[in-house]
Amino acid sequence: MKEVMTCNRYQKLNQYLHVSDRATEPARNQPGYDRLYKVRPIIRHVSANFLDRYTLSREVAVDEAMVRYTGKLSFKQYMPAKPIKRGVKIWMACASNTAYLSRFDIYLGRNNNQTEHGLGYNVVRKLTDNLHGSNRHIYFDNFFTGIPLMQDLLQDGLYGCGTVRTNRKGFPTEEKKPTSVKERGQFLIMQKGNSNLTATCWKDNRLVHHLATNCDESEVNMTTRRSGPNVLALRQPSTVNK
Repeated sequence: MKEVMTCNRYQKLNQYLHVSDRATEPARNQPGYDRLYKVRPIIRHVSANFLDRYTLSREVAVDEAMVRYTGKLSFKQYMPAKPIKRGVKIWMACASNTAYLSRFDIYLGRNNNQTEHGLGYNVVRKLTDNLHGSNRHIYFDNFFTGIPLMQDLLQDGLYGCGTVRTNRKGFPTEEKKPTSVKERGQFLIMQKGNSNLTATCWKDNRLVHHLATNCDESEVNMTTRRSGPNVLALRQPSTVNK
């Protein structure tokens, strides 16, 4: 209200108002430096409440989201293929059946996420470290999927399933462009030794590749696809049906 404070006065107070102690904030390039230092206590409080208020179902999805932001920000991302092209990237672990957000992490740039197996591996392991031993099924897309991730999730007591890029280290050469998979509905499944890990190549409009540790390689389902005026009945491995 203008009787209490002028607009200029409010903006000036707001400009210098901080909810964190600048005197204890680590300087850039110093141990403990955090780009989100000013809001980190709020993030921790919100995250704790998200975890406390809801129990995840068996199926959990890990993915990314963009929060629109066009101002100046050191960790702002540009992703031309996304509906929101400029903003803050957030990694999320959500319940697959309700889309409830259980855990999240704000991406602060490549230097903050260096790991032996890559950024996608690091994200999934971090967002699921509270689920170890729960036998939940974790789903993700080909940005995250890799053989080390699937094996380490299994050691954590978690199953995994996701589309995969065929250039991932260790992905079977026979699965990349198998000569036996030419027509829609054909597929090839390979299992690694006696482990749960399977690699699948299925032909839809194009070849689709998966890695999974939660699927029965002998299970085949039926699905339908349209081809012009016709409806095709296609065989589909369980990894795709998941």
